[in-house]
Amino acid sequence: MLQHQFGDTTNLQFGYVGTRSVGQMQFMNINAGPPATPGQPQGNNARLLASSLGLLNDINSIQPFKTTTYDGLQAQVTHRIGTSTIGASYTWSKTINWADNDANPRIQWPGAWNLNRGPASYDHTHNLQTYFAFESPFGKGKRWLHSGVGSHVLSGWALNGILSVTSGAPVYVIQNTGNALNAAGSSQVPDLVKSTVAIPGGIGLGSPYFDTTAFAAVNIPANLPQRFGNSGRNNIRGPGFLNLDTGLSRDFRIGERLTFQFRAEGLNVLNHANFANPASDISTPNSFGYVTATVGNLPAPNSARQFRFSTRVSF
Repeated sequence: MLQHQFGDTTNLQFGYVGTRSVGQMQFMNINAGPPATPGQPQGNNARLLASSLGLLNDINSIQPFKTTTYDGLQAQVTHRIGTSTIGASYTWSKTINWADNDANPRIQWPGAWNLNRGPASYDHTHNLQTYFAFESPFGKGKRWLHSGVGSHVLSGWALNGILSVTSGAPVYVIQNTGNALNAAGSSQVPDLVKSTVAIPGGIGLGSPYFDTTAFAAVNIPANLPQRFGNSGRNNIRGPGFLNLDTGLSRDFRIGERLTFQFRAEGLNVLNHANFANPASDISTPNSFGYVTATVGNLPAPNSARQFRFSTRVSF
């Protein structure tokens, strides 16, 4: 961690943070089976414990599985202006895992575990958080208008806010219709058929967010050896996120024992639409690749700008 103070008002910090979770606990199906092969046991009969113990169902075990890594560059700057403060925190990072938290890896067959490795679903490459807390410079003991009507009207106000800007979360393109895969305990993923996936960023039905032709469903005839698709986990990114919340307040003293407070809050004051990830199941072509929902700090469908007003009396 590097830290430097510029005068009495500004502080700057840089640092690297890295973690390794070796053997992170996961739900693992210890009785999964391989993709179907003609002439060999298939489906439940091909499970790992089918021939030796006659067990033909999923057997989930919470156990250590693989390593989760996090690497991040973190920076923070804080600047004070009298009794007011403004600051920003920025993180450039990557989290790689095989499944999120205690979730099951999508592909449980040990021979294809490598297809589960990818960015965590909560990974955001860029994360910028800025904040401010301004106090009115007017009034008794402040810089300007120490007395008079102007001082009375403008003094005592406080303005604060938080601006959040993050890059998009990963999108896991899947294939929920396995066709003839018949790999007990696992689910299918499609093939990635282009070297890069274009992101035109379309919103709404009829305008795909990403190039859906970069993926192709795996549909091998049942009389041929089956396989999992080659598309990796979480290999494209969804829409980014931007939100500004602010608050304005003032305390009014009434006598020596009574205080009246007024507060106004604005949520998503920029009225910026933040969109959810596109539908990612290639088995549903009518929705595949389309963004049809928004996200935010308010319950859907109320992610648009909102204002709240409140008062409080203290005595």
